[in-house]
Amino acid sequence: MRNWNFSFFKDFARNDIALVKESEKAIYKEPMKHSIKVIDEKELRFRSTFDIGTVSDFSKDNYVIRVNLDSLSANIPLELEW
Repeated sequence: MRNWNFSFFKDFARNDIALVKESEKAIYKEPMKHSIKVIDEKELRFRSTFDIGTVSDFSKDNYVIRVNLDSLSANIPLELEW
């Protein structure tokens, strides 16, 4: 993809994916710490493990995964119709 190397996608998985409270998904806060494990480099498959030990009220029903797509959409050419 556009000559992006593997480290770009690994950095994306590390920095642009966050676990946040659903009620606060539009508010930026320091992301919850998480670790990244490469599952399949060729297929760009990763596993994020989030540290929920510091969250006293964690419930899978109240948290969502937020993915920031800004780094993937920057400077992508757009073909306009005449």
